[in-house]
Amino acid sequence: MLFYCGMGMAEIDLRGEKGFTLVELLITLAIVSALAAIAIPTYSKYVNRSRAIAVLAHVKDSLKALDHDTDIWPGGKTPYVCPVNQTPPAAGGEYPDLTADDIGLFNNNGSVFAGPNWDGPYMQSSFLASDGMFRDPWGTPYFIDYDYQIDGKWYAVVASSGPNKSAAGVHDDDNIYVVIGQ
Repeated sequence: MLFYCGMGMAEIDLRGEKGFTLVELLITLAIVSALAAIAIPTYSKYVNRSRAIAVLAHVKDSLKALDHDTDIWPGGKTPYVCPVNQTPPAAGGEYPDLTADDIGLFNNNGSVFAGPNWDGPYMQSSFLASDGMFRDPWGTPYFIDYDYQIDGKWYAVVASSGPNKSAAGVHDDDNIYVVIGQ
């Protein structure tokens, strides 16, 4: 097919030319954008969950080091599992601020961890948010719970409230936890 354009009657031969039309490019761009809109939030969810799990594993290791050095767990507690069908004591089961002195991970004022064996800090301040709190990827504080129920048994756990940001003590399927005592 020959086209003549302009006043000089130039010949343009379009036979054998290959390429994409603008419509084809726009459809491809729309499909790629839709796939990215689906994939990016899903990817972010898994990245945040992985970060929380890695931090919780580090907290567990830090708590083991604290216990090894002092023979005391945060708040002066001992992690345990209650017998099935028995409820643990209600008082003092949760610690929503892992930066508190009686936890002993970041600092020690001598109230719980008196004596020369405390060799902390067991966690570095680089884990702290700008407000000085120890927060998960969703902005809620990590917590220790000595009476966390899993499959009918009670465990001591260090946990994140997860993406739904439920309060410490709300045991739901969204929470991310690591068992620290049985």
